[in-house]
Amino acid sequence: MNYKEHLKQLKDREDWGELLSESLSLYENGNDDRYVIRMIVHAYEELDNEKDVIPFWEILAREEHHSEEFSKKLIEYHKRKGNKDAWLSWSQKLLNQALRRKEYGFVEDIWMQLVEAKKLENAFALEITERLLTQEQSERAYTLLDLYLLSLEDNPPEALSIAKRMLAMDPENMSLRKRTEGFYRNAYGTCTETEHFLEKANIRKSANVLHAMDYFEQLVQFCPGSYVSHKSWGIGKVRSVDLLFGKLFVDFPTNPN
Repeated sequence: MNYKEHLKQLKDREDWGELLSESLSLYENGNDDRYVIRMIVHAYEELDNEKDVIPFWEILAREEHHSEEFSKKLIEYHKRKGNKDAWLSWSQKLLNQALRRKEYGFVEDIWMQLVEAKKLENAFALEITERLLTQEQSERAYTLLDLYLLSLEDNPPEALSIAKRMLAMDPENMSLRKRTEGFYRNAYGTCTETEHFLEKANIRKSANVLHAMDYFEQLVQFCPGSYVSHKSWGIGKVRSVDLLFGKLFVDFPTNPN
């Protein structure tokens, strides 16, 4: 009788203690077959031993096939334990698994859970966006980014990177252009020239909105009170800006005004 048949008999007899002992012995002696690990998991779960089953859930959750079940278990476990970093990590893993299987409804559900928990990060959001685009899901990618953007209203720097990616996908979206200007106002509200810079960059009406955003980000570096470097005169402080004539007035220690 091979080991699989033996373990199956123990399982059928519901001899959970013996099943666990035999399965662990096989595993500890180098047999890491998926069947053995599943028997360990099954025995631990029947014995209500959640603490010791976690490493084996993790092994099964990292595999390519049928791993979602164990990712879900790990998410629920870490939620209950308050392990936020682990919960986030496994939620991201589950989202990637759903995306690989093209289960887009499930992708949306996990995405919204992360958004509502304020646990979605820009780098990961943009990574998922690119994967959706390669799967010809551009409308879905844009919608998910838009839902995420709503949660970033109070975080202008993060919102701007998402808005920029969305405008690359839909450059004619006038509503998003206006929102983007609002993000810039919030991000650079202390700069006395922000409105003039926005007017000059012309984000709302520019034929190339991404170019207009880049232009604004160049201009805003010269807000009065900021510092610039000159190769001969050293570090100077911006005193004022004259956009009409394209002039920048800087106070350098050796060359004031």
